[in-house]
Amino acid sequence: MALYITESEVNKIINIKLALNSVEEAFQMMAKGEAVNKPRERLPLGSTSMNYMSAGIDTDNITGLKVYVPNSGGTKFYVHIMNGETGEMISIIEANTLGQYRTGAASGIASKFLANSNSKNVLLVGSGFQSFTQALALDEIFNLDEIFVYSRSKENRMNFIDRYQSKINSKLTQVDDISKIDDIDIINIITNSKSPVINEELVDKGTHI
Repeated sequence: MALYITESEVNKIINIKLALNSVEEAFQMMAKGEAVNKPRERLPLGSTSMNYMSAGIDTDNITGLKVYVPNSGGTKFYVHIMNGETGEMISIIEANTLGQYRTGAASGIASKFLANSNSKNVLLVGSGFQSFTQALALDEIFNLDEIFVYSRSKENRMNFIDRYQSKINSKLTQVDDISKIDDIDIINIITNSKSPVINEELVDKGTHI
């Protein structure tokens, strides 16, 4: 019988170190040809769609997919893990939190290899659902002094800081005007804005976006 793992159980297990190590290992396996990953596909369903992404680890005979249907009432994400030889279902995982940590870890690993190793500050553009693990990953990888938090709503920025400062070592600072910040090492943009949120004046030589 397949193991069903709930959201609350995921929250008891997951942490940013585990997510970072797992994502980096997955990228290394893909580079060696030991794992495969297929980009997101969308199946139109009237006013919505079913979205799914699949992957597999050849050396371990494990395959699976993440699937979800966008819903204004709260989208539910699920990961299905299967035996690559027998097709047997191994596990079904409620994956809202899992996806949040995976997304943050992917950005963190990219920054680990592409940003300056002595980076001291981050501009976080966006203070929504995904922003916490973005900040958490960068805080884990770099010896940061400060993370500047910017979004359209000051209330959202302050709520973000109040909620997460105790979980992040770096100082979280809300900013009203990002144009007044100098010498930004890393700019992390986690927003669905359809308009540009930064301009070239913010990007110095060596700034990682």
